[in-house]
Amino acid sequence: MCRKIFGGLVMLGVGTYLLTGTSLGSYAKTAYVQTVGYFKGQIPLEFQLERAKQLVSELGPDIHRAARDIAVEEVRVARLKNEVLTAQKDQQEQETTILALREQLGKGQSTYTIGSRTFSLQDLERDLSRRFKSFRRACENLAEKKKVLDAREAKLVATRETYQELLDSKKELEGEIESLDSQQKILEAKKVAKRIVIDEGRFQAAREALAEVKERLAIDQKLIETEGFTVE
Repeated sequence: MCRKIFGGLVMLGVGTYLLTGTSLGSYAKTAYVQTVGYFKGQIPLEFQLERAKQLVSELGPDIHRAARDIAVEEVRVARLKNEVLTAQKDQQEQETTILALREQLGKGQSTYTIGSRTFSLQDLERDLSRRFKSFRRACENLAEKKKVLDAREAKLVATRETYQELLDSKKELEGEIESLDSQQKILEAKKVAKRIVIDEGRFQAAREALAEVKERLAIDQKLIETEGFTVE
């Protein structure tokens, strides 16, 4: 059993070597390329053009998906911008409050009255510490949102570029197909014209017959004018 397996592996290796490492391999590749080229040459031009048109038409879903991706990114970018603006406003409000509390603490009082409430020094310090921690989280959150917004905006730009490239490529391919279609029709017209065989002998015989008729009519006209009768 092992000998059979080993023998099979050896044959496989030899075959691979012959195809890839020797001139036999190059012959095989050349024959394959020529065979493929031959069969391609047998396919009617009309069929190939129709296939090209079909392939171009199949770009439609890709373009539609790119357009949808743009719409999705635009919505997400707009939402993130609103979130960033809200976070910036919240950050500014927190900063204003913290600065006001710091100013109060700078007075060195034992109690503080803010609005309708009275705070001890310790209560005010704890409140300021809590607010400062919240402010730091708000700053970190805002920084993260800005990073995400930058990434989304970059993706939106890239998606728009991809969409435009797809549109341009599709338009270019359609133009090429239209040009090739016109060339193919011209070529077919020339082929049809060459297939039409004109028998010049028949045309010449018809011309001679008409010439004889014209001659007889001219003779009869002369006889009528000179003698008043025609030749039967």
